[in-house]
Amino acid sequence: MHVPSVRNGENAAQMMPVFDRRSGTARSKWRYRNLLLVALLMFCAVQIIVVVTYYRRISGQQEAARRKAASGKATASRPPRPKFVGRKEQEKLLQQSTNYSEQRVQRLRQKQDAAAAQLAKGHTPPVVGTSVFPPGNEDGECIGIGPLPPGTVAAVVVVTFNRAKYLEQMLASMLGVHGRDRSNKRKFPLYVSQDFNSSGVQDVVAQHLDRISFLQHREDVEPVVPDRKEKVVYYRIANHYKFILHTMFDCFGYDRLIILEDDMQLSPDFFSFFEATAPILESDPSLYCVSSWNDHGQDRFVSNATQLYRSDFFPGLGWMLNRRVWQSVKDNWPRGYWDDFMRLNATRQGRQCIRPEVCRTYNFGDIGSSSGQYFRLFLKPITLNTEDVRWQQRDLGFLEQGRYRQLFESEVAAARELAGLEEVPNAAPGRDYVLRYSSQQHYESLTGKLRMLREWRDGVPRGAYRGVVAIRNAAGARIFLAPTPDVDFSAARYNPDVKQRLDSTGAVIRKRPPVARTGRMQPGRIQPGRTQQQQLIGAGKGGTGEAPRARQRSQQHAPANL
Repeated sequence: MHVPSVRNGENAAQMMPVFDRRSGTARSKWRYRNLLLVALLMFCAVQIIVVVTYYRRISGQQEAARRKAASGKATASRPPRPKFVGRKEQEKLLQQSTNYSEQRVQRLRQKQDAAAAQLAKGHTPPVVGTSVFPPGNEDGECIGIGPLPPGTVAAVVVVTFNRAKYLEQMLASMLGVHGRDRSNKRKFPLYVSQDFNSSGVQDVVAQHLDRISFLQHREDVEPVVPDRKEKVVYYRIANHYKFILHTMFDCFGYDRLIILEDDMQLSPDFFSFFEATAPILESDPSLYCVSSWNDHGQDRFVSNATQLYRSDFFPGLGWMLNRRVWQSVKDNWPRGYWDDFMRLNATRQGRQCIRPEVCRTYNFGDIGSSSGQYFRLFLKPITLNTEDVRWQQRDLGFLEQGRYRQLFESEVAAARELAGLEEVPNAAPGRDYVLRYSSQQHYESLTGKLRMLREWRDGVPRGAYRGVVAIRNAAGARIFLAPTPDVDFSAARYNPDVKQRLDSTGAVIRKRPPVARTGRMQPGRIQPGRTQQQQLIGAGKGGTGEAPRARQRSQQHAPANL
């Protein structure tokens, strides 16, 4: 736009602005061209700076390398980054045995076929002298028959599926402990029972047929799962256990049986422990089993390697039962969740198990049905006994029903009362202490703060005898978690029509009572039953008060192998 100047005598019309279209368009084009040129120059400058900087960095690294090489110092190479291995890939690796040989597997299967052919002709293989038995089923005919050699204490069966590497480690431990005493070959004959047809497991077994015998369970019909959310593996495990129990007691004719799993390490006195407790199991009809496991055997709760207890809770995980117990449960054997079935009061019928304070088995298998957070919190910290206790030289008569109850109740009555959890760490060794709980919810609160398993099963806390659980503090003082006289254990009995949600510790997840909301809260007003701090926390971000997500399981559905 051009504004002319005002001169003398000029007309007002001559002072109107004059716009030159051509000159305005030309100036706009030049303005845009200049801006593009400046942007292009700036871009080129940035590129030059980047190239120069990169070149100087590379030159500096090369110069530093030449200096190190000239001074005789070798350049340190960065270690390769470890490759991430997923869960499924880990499971595949476990199925591969070390130094796998297809020829060994084929020879084992040829022996199986030969034994099956003899069985089809009516010639049942004898127990003595047979290392490979034909495959069998829990509802099928016997795959072997007695008589047994004299002097047998109990048969030992290792339950396995497809974890070949775990089985290698387990057999190395078991055979090492078993070979410490030559008489163990006669007292404790060894078996491995496989479910399915994994070649890796069969290769491991084929390398030890001079010391163990091989059984194989094959299912004729796939188990029917009543709920789609459930896993069929728990039903297959129950069928496999029924096959083992039926074969060992009804066919082979053993009086006692020790059941182990393929991810266990044994203590030095494992067989001595079961040999010493076998006569008590036979003579006392109030006994259900003898177990090598303590559910509260984490390193922070145990110290006495010679302490034994009776327990109303079935521990499992390395346990011995006799023919009398098998006869009482075989007609009602469940289709799934066999361990929960063994923990029901209707199955147990008031019988109890003997268990040690310090475990005689250790579960090292972090990949399986009991894995993840549960393994890290409760299985990995378990203390395995390392002392070679001479159990035959110890008097175990106190474990008989009448003597034990009188002794245990007198110890709890003489224990010093603790007012609360804050006194547990300060309890000095040399005497016993008792901490009372008034309900299942109170028990779960106490054991949760102590980082213990909080589970009750059909009104029985884990590891409890008459409701009392014994643990030790860091100093070694024994603490009894005992109920008050008004605790109603029948209220926590199993009800098949009621399903409950359990967290990873076995505690029941209870719904919080809903809070009635009539609108926006007035400033300074506190909701009934809540402190001002609780109100502020609940009103903040994420303060919904919802319970953590957990597995939707009925009360009888506990983690397998517990």
